[in-house]
Amino acid sequence: MGRHSSGKQNYSVSGGVILATVAVLALIAVLIWWFGLRSEAEQQDADAAGECIQGDLALPVAETIDGVAEPMIGQWNESDPIVRDHCVTAELVSSPAEAAVVIGPDSPTTDDALGDRTVSSSPAVEVLEAGLVNGSDDTAAGDVTYPVASDPDVAVAVATALAGDAAPDLLSRDRSHSFDLDSDSPQAARQALAASSDDFTPVDNAEVVLHAHILNPAGEITEEQTRAAAEFAEAFDATAEIPDTVPERSAAWAAVDGDSGSEDPAPQGSTEPVDTLLLFDTSDNTNADFGDGTIHTVGADALAALATALGDEGQQVALWNYSSPLNPGVTNGWRRNISFTDAAESAAAVQRFGTGGVPQSRSALVAATAAAAEQARATGEPARVLLLTTGTAQDMDDAAFTSALDQAVGDAEVEISVVHVGDGQPDSVLADRADDSETVTDAADLESTLRSVAGLED
Repeated sequence: MGRHSSGKQNYSVSGGVILATVAVLALIAVLIWWFGLRSEAEQQDADAAGECIQGDLALPVAETIDGVAEPMIGQWNESDPIVRDHCVTAELVSSPAEAAVVIGPDSPTTDDALGDRTVSSSPAVEVLEAGLVNGSDDTAAGDVTYPVASDPDVAVAVATALAGDAAPDLLSRDRSHSFDLDSDSPQAARQALAASSDDFTPVDNAEVVLHAHILNPAGEITEEQTRAAAEFAEAFDATAEIPDTVPERSAAWAAVDGDSGSEDPAPQGSTEPVDTLLLFDTSDNTNADFGDGTIHTVGADALAALATALGDEGQQVALWNYSSPLNPGVTNGWRRNISFTDAAESAAAVQRFGTGGVPQSRSALVAATAAAAEQARATGEPARVLLLTTGTAQDMDDAAFTSALDQAVGDAEVEISVVHVGDGQPDSVLADRADDSETVTDAADLESTLRSVAGLED
């Protein structure tokens, strides 16, 4: 039979051809996606490598209150920080000696932990709420246990807020106490230590401000790590959160550092060179002209010479400077720069201070005297505080100052020597309380006066 045509063109394509075409197109799409993905990943790697051309950098962070630094470290690391072309990773270390930044209050607790490390700046990074565990708004201050041994910053903050002028006695009473999670009695604590939020009652004006104490390069800590520490601190700036009503806590700290309650302090007034804490006024007052320089420059030179002379006599020397708090959230005007150690360190460090603020001499002397008392008890030998001051911007009234100073000395053998420099008004109460008080208005007399009150023969 013949095959008949329909008269129409046949444009149909076999199923096999269609499948083959679809497979080829799919393969092309996969290849385009694959090479595009690889190119994007490689570009990201190249970009990352370009941003971190200096490689990885560890930022060692220490803390003076357990648990406060770890949340900051985790949050910062999640942001993949890059500082000066370094990919930076923060890590917790156990000692400030190994750290580039230390998270802790601006208080004697942190000062003690820092040891010989020096601080470039201390911006506020967090405000901790402190209050009562197992207590209430009606709990009497005397019924609270203050954990002076385990958390002195919280103990001081809560005791001062609750008890005011009676805080030193309560802190002296509880100097050996630590926080006890199993206790049902009212205790001062941070909110983080409460078993639940229902067990915690905040106390007004008992906040503890944490600072990022950025340390100067030393040992294995480099300038790059110090720069990274500054970036770390900036990321947690808490200046705006600091309350304006935090009360003065100097007298309370003196009770923590010293041995209060002794009605019969040991006789004072040694005339021999002894371990000496040099307390240097670095307020704006010290920028006044004095001899061929200023009170600050001439005073620094004289104290450096005195430190060297005391070291030659075999004595240890500590060095603090003070004015008024210069940074937001800082409540203490003094800085424990160098603890009792070889005199050469103090002789060198005294030349590096800046100036600013007003001379809060009374609170600084109370804190320094408590530290000298600790040294006297530790060595079994007398110790001295030698204060070089331009005057007093009154930060403690007469009664509070006298009481706090007595508590700071306690049963220790501590001598207080005061050298007032310049034409400012001397603090008569401070002078009366000192074992030796001198006024120097001629720069040529300063070094010999310091040697005399330090028990050194000319």
